[in-house]
Amino acid sequence: MIPPLFWLNLTTLTLIFGGLALYALGLHVLERRVSRYVAHRLGWRGVLITGWLGVPLHELSHILMAKLFGHRIIAYRLFEPDPVSGTLGYVRHSYRHPTLWQRSGYFFIGIAPLLAGSALLLSLLAWMAGGFSPLLNVLQPWSTVSSVEQLWQQLPLLGWNAQKLFELIWQRSEPALLMAQLYLGICVAAHMAPSRADLGTALSGVLSLVGLLLAGGALGAIFGVSCAGTTQTLTLLPLFLLLVGIWQLALVATLALFERLRHGPRRATGRS
Repeated sequence: MIPPLFWLNLTTLTLIFGGLALYALGLHVLERRVSRYVAHRLGWRGVLITGWLGVPLHELSHILMAKLFGHRIIAYRLFEPDPVSGTLGYVRHSYRHPTLWQRSGYFFIGIAPLLAGSALLLSLLAWMAGGFSPLLNVLQPWSTVSSVEQLWQQLPLLGWNAQKLFELIWQRSEPALLMAQLYLGICVAAHMAPSRADLGTALSGVLSLVGLLLAGGALGAIFGVSCAGTTQTLTLLPLFLLLVGIWQLALVATLALFERLRHGPRRATGRS
């Protein structure tokens, strides 16, 4: 008979990785829309405004994750914009002796920019808030979530948490430093979403990842270890999605304001 703890662990791990997949897809859609707006307003070279920093970080995350899962790096370009193909950089990798670990690595390699970008944005928020302790105090209501039911109950607090975070940053910010911090955040947020090719890479590792989830659930059941508490990681995904969206919208708003100041307000025309 399969122990209940196995099913609990398997369900928990599936929810976590499923949440990561939805987070990646949501950021991908958001980034594509913002990129089209930037290209429409500034042309294809508009990507240089944020790409000089965001793209190398994006590609480096692929390289580090590929190394972690034992893949061999064949070729890479950290930042090489190509107006013909539309690529900004790339990493090509493979493995010589296929194992479950290496095959499942495709999933993590594909979403590596999302994980690295989230970590960088979290560090940047801590810098803006005056340290990790003030930041965690604002996010404390989310740290008590230990089940999916509690997660849904805490979702209405999402806007409140974001508002308290903005108030904390505003109270201790210096205008010049704040502008620099916001710009760095925009550079990271504008290129942390997995591309279409990255999503394809992640999808190719899903079957192997399922094997790892089954193995993880079984090991946890054998040693009496429950993964239920790890659902707390899911509570940060909606908050990160909101914050990344705000950084992306900050870029759109800045470009719209710049264009309005350059061309002036549009005059209404009509016939009488």
